[in-house]
Amino acid sequence: MVDNTHQTKTNEWFTPKEYIDLARKLMKEIDLDPASNNHANEIVKATLYFDKKMDGLNREWNGRVFLNPPYGRLGGRSGAGVWINKLISEFQAGNVTEAIVLVNSATGDQWFQPLFDFPICFVNRRIKFYQSSGNKIQPTKSNVFVYFGPNVRKFKRVFKETGHIYLPK
Repeated sequence: MVDNTHQTKTNEWFTPKEYIDLARKLMKEIDLDPASNNHANEIVKATLYFDKKMDGLNREWNGRVFLNPPYGRLGGRSGAGVWINKLISEFQAGNVTEAIVLVNSATGDQWFQPLFDFPICFVNRRIKFYQSSGNKIQPTKSNVFVYFGPNVRKFKRVFKETGHIYLPK
């Protein structure tokens, strides 16, 4: 039996619709979900998504991005950290115009540190993710939404009911 609050045999934890709706309310559209699959995109409805076979880490990202990265280890590094670095790189290059990333609130982890340069919503509960099987699973840590883009006031307004908003100095 799998303990749904700790580890599962898959790193595919799909974002519930209510949070995708908030991302859409903020960004209007989602142009790209770079770490996805057909099942997840039924909810995200990104214009373009990259699945595992397409390898979003080795492609250029453009437009408005929603990212719920897979966890685990990639080349001995945190998977979340590798995806976060890619997002920051694409945003700084001007390819990504706006983005929402959903990750664990692992504030003490090295990979999380660069996110403090961006507005963060510390979710006031642990999100119940879903899997393609229909099972709901919950992480051991709380979650955050991090915003990349020019509409910080709108981010605060849209996500304020979801949790505490942190703004960088």
